[in-house]
Amino acid sequence: MSEYEDAIQRLLTMTEIPGEYFTPDPKPEKPIRLKRSERHNLYERVWERDKGICQICKTAYVLFGTPPHHKIFRSQGGSDTMENLITACPACHYRIHHGGK
Repeated sequence: MSEYEDAIQRLLTMTEIPGEYFTPDPKPEKPIRLKRSERHNLYERVWERDKGICQICKTAYVLFGTPPHHKIFRSQGGSDTMENLITACPACHYRIHHGGK
């Protein structure tokens, strides 16, 4: 089994995502919202900070241009800030947003 297949198998057997990757805090008074071009620049800096590695499973390489994960969802008032963003592979990102399914 390849390292990639092994990582996918571990993801499929996880029963829950660690709490540090999903923080449903109350909405801040005024979240920081960036224009599309500014968000792209921020997303690029997040990807570079994380060296293109998924910060959840630590094994998957994430393609440049993949949107990062907001630890506090934008729909719940999360801001577009370096502190609120992490690089997440599509499999982990999906598991976070769909309850580990």
